[in-house]
Amino acid sequence: MYRAIFISIFMVFEFSQFLLASYTVKGNIKNIVTKEPLEGVNIFIKDLRKGTISNREGDFSLIIDNEYEAISRLDDVIIIEFSHIAYETVRWSGSPNKFIELEMKEVLLKLDDIVVTSMKSEYFSSDVPVFTEIINNEEIRSASAITIGELMEERAGVSRVYNFDGSFNYNLIGLDSKYILILKDGQPITGKFNDKVDLDQITTANVEKIEILKGPGSALYGTEAMGGIINIITKDSNSSANSQIKVRGINYNSDLKDIASNPIGGDLSYDFLLPFRSYKIYSTVVLQKLVNGKKLSSLGKDKIDKINFDGGISWRSNNEKQNIKLGLSYFERVDSSKEKTSTGLEVKSSSTNIKRNNITLDYKLFYNEKYSFSQSINLNSYTRIYNQTGIDESFYKNDETKESLIDYDSKFNFSNDKYNLTGGFEFSRPTYNSNRVNGGSHYSPTYGQFFQLSYNLSRLYTFIGGLRFDNYESTKITSPRVAFLIKPNADSKIRLSYGEGFRIPSFLEMFIDFDNIDNGYTVMGNENLEPEKSKGITINYEYTNNRSIRFNVLSYLNYFSNKIETIDQGMGNSNEPIIYKYENLAKANYRGAEFSISYLKSSNTSFKINFNARKAIDGDGQELPKTIPYSIGSQLNYNLSKYATRITFNSSSNYRSYDQLDPDDLDDQLYHLLNIRLNYNINQNLSTNIGVKNITNYTHKNGPYVGRSIYFEIIKQ
Repeated sequence: MYRAIFISIFMVFEFSQFLLASYTVKGNIKNIVTKEPLEGVNIFIKDLRKGTISNREGDFSLIIDNEYEAISRLDDVIIIEFSHIAYETVRWSGSPNKFIELEMKEVLLKLDDIVVTSMKSEYFSSDVPVFTEIINNEEIRSASAITIGELMEERAGVSRVYNFDGSFNYNLIGLDSKYILILKDGQPITGKFNDKVDLDQITTANVEKIEILKGPGSALYGTEAMGGIINIITKDSNSSANSQIKVRGINYNSDLKDIASNPIGGDLSYDFLLPFRSYKIYSTVVLQKLVNGKKLSSLGKDKIDKINFDGGISWRSNNEKQNIKLGLSYFERVDSSKEKTSTGLEVKSSSTNIKRNNITLDYKLFYNEKYSFSQSINLNSYTRIYNQTGIDESFYKNDETKESLIDYDSKFNFSNDKYNLTGGFEFSRPTYNSNRVNGGSHYSPTYGQFFQLSYNLSRLYTFIGGLRFDNYESTKITSPRVAFLIKPNADSKIRLSYGEGFRIPSFLEMFIDFDNIDNGYTVMGNENLEPEKSKGITINYEYTNNRSIRFNVLSYLNYFSNKIETIDQGMGNSNEPIIYKYENLAKANYRGAEFSISYLKSSNTSFKINFNARKAIDGDGQELPKTIPYSIGSQLNYNLSKYATRITFNSSSNYRSYDQLDPDDLDDQLYHLLNIRLNYNINQNLSTNIGVKNITNYTHKNGPYVGRSIYFEIIKQ
């Protein structure tokens, strides 16, 4: 009996020692590119509310003692979050007795490892001679933006100009968005309204990064790249199987008491990637809905429904030398509005239906490490139908626009330690049909050949030269570009570039014949328009100490000739009808400078600030309309690692030109927008975002039209 009591006491003692035992979780953290140890990384076990930070050698040690009952056995799985404001957050799961070796990807200061493709050849961002701004995947995810337009609107270097229809005009380096070429995976996007691609029709769900090349880019891409290029890069289908669902609700009025009549929006997105042997199948679906939206723009809609689909299949050979990708995308927007008298009589109703289809087939051959060849065919179609009815026939309208594009592109590439040679051929056949233009359908085949040579003069100097020849109808255009990259030391880079750009007159500018009976004017096209041309210089200086600060300054000068504008054809007689006609009359100069600083205060705090000064004048020295002479933007990020939470403050200040204001509105010449966003990681696979946009509820008749809005979002991996 005494023996049994002794054994029982011994077992109780041993069991209590097990419960009270201390266990140590150890590991080491490095930079995924440089392999250097990372100091100051926050390591946190959420279930146990315990954490520590890594030391100068990247090592960490976390003791788990009395609270270990949350992990009943030594081989149980624990979840540890590794966070640093300058790196992508990593959530690790595994046994607590395992030595953890972790690598983290930097996203704030060192962007040198990001591959840039907007030069039609792959370069590391540190080696690109032409200044290219990169919005990386971490920035896209943390911005909680549904569309590219929404994402761009928060960028500090993008001036905020609003179109008459309430949409956001993404001006870069002082240039209207019709002079910025929009690409998706290097292919042009068709379907424009007022000669501009609506970035609110492109979602961020399947986007890996965005490359913004500032300065003329026609030497590689031809027409429309007069001021720059925005290249939207979708996610690489080489990653492992994954899926994500995101749900967001938006209230566009802070008065929750009257929520039933407030403008309300909702978004639902789902994407997945499924690998099968040598194949990858991917798909993204985004549904967007807005109700009671009448107050949100100058041409407000009662209801807006959008659907985006982006999917495809890719195949890679076993030796990884061949790659084929078939991509499919579809977009549709349906909106409607009604106008009624105070007695409820319907005076006018209107609806718009927009559809865009895109099929892309891409083939790549990597013959060896030096030689590669690729070709792609891009088929685009776009339809926009506007219907209006009313109490009598004077209200009846039916406008239908159809666009299509066939684009074929082939290129070869040779590269070694000294040279990178790229050349290719492009054929494009855009077609346009609208009941607002004369002559029914119009098409204009364009042929282009391009060559680009990059030469590393030494480790410190790189030269790049490019030339493109374009032919459309009887017109031939040559577009050159030269650029230099100088690395005076390990911390600094200097980029100098000169390029020429052009823009073929749009079908609308050449063939429109539109009578606006309501407002008493007529717009006429001009078949004799010449291409708009530009000559641009950019100078960029970049500095980083690779620890806490990154500084960029960009100065630019763009000279435009043959600028197309609408000219009043009246002779001064007020009794004559007002007739506007497109003509090549204008010259213009766009000049300015951008300053940006990224500062890493600690592993939990980072700060970005961007200042822009611009001047846009015509040939007579007069300021061009809708110029934003000055703008400043900032972003503050703060990590509460103990609570798995990140807080982001976004602010922007814009100084309008006088032409955008009435004499009694001069107090609104300078306006400010402030946004706040909070991200909370519930667990390894579930997170939430809550945010407030335009906290001060600022609106103006010339934009912005949307006041304060509140959104809540939940994301399931």
